[in-house]
Amino acid sequence: MKNRFRTKTLILLSTLSLLSASELAMAKENKVALVIGNKSYKDVPLKNSVNDAKDMKTALEKAGFTVIYAIDANQKKMDEAREKFVNALTKDSIGLFYYSGHGVQADGVNYLIPIDANIKSKVDLKYNAYDVNYFLDEMENAENPVNIVILDACRNNPYKGVRSISGGLANADAPTSAQGSLIAYATAPNSVADDNQKGNNGLYTKYLKQYLFAPGLTIEAALKKVGAAVKKENPDQIPWQSNSLTEDVCLGGCTSPAVKPVTPIVLTNNSPLLSFVSGAATVEKDKTYTVNFKATDKDKDLSQIQIDWLDGSDVTSKNAVDGAALSFTHNYTFAGIYALVATAIDNAGNVSKDVAKSVTVKEPAVVVPPVVKVPSVASISLSKQSVIHGNEISFFATLNLALPASYFVKVNYGDGFETMNGSGKNFDLTAIPNASAAYKIGIYDSKGVLKSNQLTGNFSVTEPAPVVVVPPVVIKTTGYSKIANNGSLLSDSAKLGANPTDWACTQDNKTGLIWEVKTTDGGLRDSAKTYTNYTPDYPKCGWSDCETSYPGKYGDSTNTDGFVMAVNNQSLCGNNDWRLPTNAELKGLVFCSDSKYNTLAEGDSGFICKSNEGWNLTTTSPTINATYFPNTQSDWFWSSSPVAYSSSYAWFVYFNYGSSYVNLKDFSNYVRLVRG
Repeated sequence: MKNRFRTKTLILLSTLSLLSASELAMAKENKVALVIGNKSYKDVPLKNSVNDAKDMKTALEKAGFTVIYAIDANQKKMDEAREKFVNALTKDSIGLFYYSGHGVQADGVNYLIPIDANIKSKVDLKYNAYDVNYFLDEMENAENPVNIVILDACRNNPYKGVRSISGGLANADAPTSAQGSLIAYATAPNSVADDNQKGNNGLYTKYLKQYLFAPGLTIEAALKKVGAAVKKENPDQIPWQSNSLTEDVCLGGCTSPAVKPVTPIVLTNNSPLLSFVSGAATVEKDKTYTVNFKATDKDKDLSQIQIDWLDGSDVTSKNAVDGAALSFTHNYTFAGIYALVATAIDNAGNVSKDVAKSVTVKEPAVVVPPVVKVPSVASISLSKQSVIHGNEISFFATLNLALPASYFVKVNYGDGFETMNGSGKNFDLTAIPNASAAYKIGIYDSKGVLKSNQLTGNFSVTEPAPVVVVPPVVIKTTGYSKIANNGSLLSDSAKLGANPTDWACTQDNKTGLIWEVKTTDGGLRDSAKTYTNYTPDYPKCGWSDCETSYPGKYGDSTNTDGFVMAVNNQSLCGNNDWRLPTNAELKGLVFCSDSKYNTLAEGDSGFICKSNEGWNLTTTSPTINATYFPNTQSDWFWSSSPVAYSSSYAWFVYFNYGSSYVNLKDFSNYVRLVRG
């Protein structure tokens, strides 16, 4: 069968310590309890239900129970705990179920509420909460001797706006068991129990802990004492029970262990005389209680003094010295009034008259810590608003009152909280922040919990100005040098660019000529642009109309004349006397990677690099020094040199093979300008 809880109700299952002899022996071997405490409800949280569950778990374990335990349980967790519990019950088990949390009823059915239950109508209870009757049926099916259920679940109704759902629980019959069963409620049917906002336990469980496990009390007697104490503190709350037990059940033991005498107790003239010396009248539960007795013996053969504490624990015996006080210590684990009994015994087996001492065991006093007035942060400031990375900055805080002990002023400036230095009202911290951030300063306790207001501010961290290392400019007399846009001499590490100090031209240190360097930015000097060879004042065109014979016109951007004008208008490298190079000047730029050159006179065509004879390219292309003349096309470049036999032609240098030839001026070729 798929087990399913439905809603919340409080049922207390307690353990039986006395059954019939045979069944008690079995029960002591298998006492099982389920303890559930639900507190953290989203809409109506409770204060003490988890504390109640923890304390009941501890008490049950001391009483010999195996405890299945769940706190702040959602529906799945409650279902898993219930299933473990019912599976652990056998025919020789004592079963106990204790629940603390929200419980409601609808149409006479009690429901226990998981912390994640979403209840918007009465129907939701059937699917999102635990039906107590269903749970009781499962306990009954286990056929174990005794079942006890305690429900501290009637604290209020968290669903006051939902029709047909009310606070408090309805009366329910206890499940059938061999020796009977008992259901105990924190309050009467249809009533609401006290969550006891001033204490650490709900009002019902507060007294349940005190009496339920007291030695010598049956569970019925214990619950009567619980009911009387609860009603005295809150007259509106009357605990209730449904009881079908047929034998005494005492969770703290129905009888105290008998004192085992060394010999039959017979008072004679030689019996020791025992007297009480000292011992407090009251002691707190779980605190050490000390009591002193002394004994004398006429025949000087005193043996020991023994004490029966009458709380179910073992008798304590100590060797005694005639006339000397003997000290005994003991811890009482339950509140109540105890009458301990002391006896003296001599070596002959003579026993003294018992001496009784009454001691009241109280619950520990609630210690209310002194109220500490925590100051607030009045103001904060910085030593500087902006700091260069790697440098220090100081944070300052002023409080409105002196800082008490065990409190700390802390600042978080981006690297986690750090404790500030100082005392009284003034505090500071000097640090080296890693980055710009918002900082915040507040007062914290020893557990790191913020206890005051928190003031915030901002600061910035800037990077230091970059150190520009300008390579030294070396004046060379050979090879090439780089020239800036503004005409200044640059080092060989300079890069191409459009800024005034970027590289734009190259100087031939041997000839003194300064050459244009091509770009790839799509602008005026882009290496991919070509031009027709045109000069507006050619005196001898060979035809009647030079303007018709040669494409373009004066200043046209598609011919060499327009390109020269545009470059001069920009004052490339600080100058505006740029021009087309001669054929001889262009040939001077040819670089043969194998260093084998032909000497061609002005007007001679052919290969300049010897290895290129027969159009067999064996040198690097383009045939130019690519370090100082980057972005050079492996193609024809116009010169200003005319051809002797025809003014329709001009010379060019072919930088693919490193050769010189002629071509018609209306062809489009590449151009590299020169000055000097």
